[in-house]
Amino acid sequence: MPLLSRRARTTRSLYAFATFASLSAALTVSVLWAVSTSPKMPWEPVIQSLALVAAISGVFAERRAAAREREHQLLTALRDENLVNQTYWESDFLPQQEMRHRVYPRLNHTATDAALASGLLSGARYSALHPALLHWRASAGEMNRRFDLAEIRSFVRETPEAELEAWHQALHASGGRLHQTKESLDEVRSLVEELLT
Repeated sequence: MPLLSRRARTTRSLYAFATFASLSAALTVSVLWAVSTSPKMPWEPVIQSLALVAAISGVFAERRAAAREREHQLLTALRDENLVNQTYWESDFLPQQEMRHRVYPRLNHTATDAALASGLLSGARYSALHPALLHWRASAGEMNRRFDLAEIRSFVRETPEAELEAWHQALHASGGRLHQTKESLDEVRSLVEELLT
């Protein structure tokens, strides 16, 4: 896979170089043509020069627009993922039910992983979001591991009911791990919403 990625990057770089070199050469020739043409007929080289300047600036504008679109799609995916995670808290994330054989929901962080791996959010505009995403990813991963352990313990017959109840109470305690994870989610959500507006 890295070989294909390197080949794709090399091909893209070669196309970009060929495009800019051709446009630059054409612009240079047009400017020289406009300067060397008699004063009676300078319009054709001037028009061609302006068209080449428009083409060069259009390439840069298209690349910037494509990058902005990718960033917007990534931010939208983060917002949607946060909305799904938010519903866990709004619908009584861990309902009071029988302690035995309890299955806990898992926090989603796939879009967060994609955002961190893509490198698209590394610019100065995202200086507050990037560390918040790292913190959220660590918090969500930690909570999911705790849920794994709690499920295993709840399905083992030898685990005392009091131990399961103590774990549940610690989870819901004010300032506990669940509360910290919720604060991290809220921070990411507010930063993403701010960037999308």
